[in-house]
Amino acid sequence: MNKTLLGNTLLFGTLIFVVMSGCKTIGPSTQKTGSIFPLSVEEHQRLERYRALTREIEIDDFVDYEQPIRYVNPYTQAYEGYRILRLFGLHRSLSLPARYECVRALFSAAPTRIVVGAPIRNIIVPGWFVSGDPLIFHVSQAYTGSQQPVMVVLTNTASGIRKHGYPIIQRLDPAVDYPRFVDTGTTYAVIADEQYSTVLFPDGRVSASGALGHQLPAFDGLPDSRSVINLSDAYLRDEDLSNDDAVVEPLLAVASNEAENALLRVHARLQLFMYHLFQGDLDRAERTAEEARDFMLGREEDFAESGTDELVLEDAPSILKIAHALETGNEALLH
Repeated sequence: MNKTLLGNTLLFGTLIFVVMSGCKTIGPSTQKTGSIFPLSVEEHQRLERYRALTREIEIDDFVDYEQPIRYVNPYTQAYEGYRILRLFGLHRSLSLPARYECVRALFSAAPTRIVVGAPIRNIIVPGWFVSGDPLIFHVSQAYTGSQQPVMVVLTNTASGIRKHGYPIIQRLDPAVDYPRFVDTGTTYAVIADEQYSTVLFPDGRVSASGALGHQLPAFDGLPDSRSVINLSDAYLRDEDLSNDDAVVEPLLAVASNEAENALLRVHARLQLFMYHLFQGDLDRAERTAEEARDFMLGREEDFAESGTDELVLEDAPSILKIAHALETGNEALLH
């Protein structure tokens, strides 16, 4: 029997799946979906345990490790996982070992046999909400329209975190008590107001780019450097490895252009950092990050307002350490 997903249709590149949400504007649902689909006894017990946790982060794993497991490319995993950390402010609130634990849990060790809506693991950040409630990431799987596997992360936050930022969302109550898929027998209902979806490619790369499945334009004729930087992001995070080298020359041209805005020159270097990271050349990625840092610190411009100083001084080194630890399995590299 082919089951459908119940709710409002959401297009994510080539991904098509559905989220059931009672929230159309910022704020929690007017009627929590738990009243429509009550928690099971087991789910209720889990939730009570999550609310009592005190350590930085907790991983509640559902995976049967006796079954075939799919592991993820560590370089794209580090980058895409860190984007989620930033979205929820966890790049600031969690220690580096806890950030690594979260990134690893988001994507690693997914079952090769996909059962749409089946739980893979929950990631719990105690006390994330101002109310004291925990932030819950519910990790599951689905398929794209072209049958590529997708890691689907549902959260218990109200929708709007991308637009309004995590400090506002933290002040609200959780939109749902326990984010999850619910098998209704003929459909799957998705109990969440907020989601994050990442396509998992056969070679292990992951990407949450909106450019997935789209034909990308050439760099020739772009109107300005910002357009070059934005397009390079689409090239690097799409599903086509063969086009990545095309970003190098245009980005180097921006980075070396002394007449260009200093902020854009730093951003071009950060994109080159991402290029080398995705190539698995961590030494070259580290040198590129250091070049971006030295260039930025040697300028008089204010890079704090745009958040670029944090990207260069904090995020790039953290991403590198997480990628090294994921690549080697050596968590001592985080210290």
